[in-house]
Amino acid sequence: MTIADCFGIEKQAPELYDSRGVSLVIVNTPKGAAMLEAISKDMNISERPEAEITAEQQRLSAPGKFPPERAAFWETLRREGLKAAL
Repeated sequence: MTIADCFGIEKQAPELYDSRGVSLVIVNTPKGAAMLEAISKDMNISERPEAEITAEQQRLSAPGKFPPERAAFWETLRREGLKAAL
């Protein structure tokens, strides 16, 4: 299972919006499906189209870009340790 904040739900399905937040749950395996089924009676669940979700959750359809400082951080960490890297 993949669990994340469901960004943009207020645009795609305003009736599901909750000011306390809405979670996105993606079931990846049969075991995950069974787990979700086991707890579904205690939750408000709405299946949404993949295109609707990926419109607001770009990291689900493409990897993010690393910041330019990332390589330098890991190199400093490897050579000089955590204190120097931070």
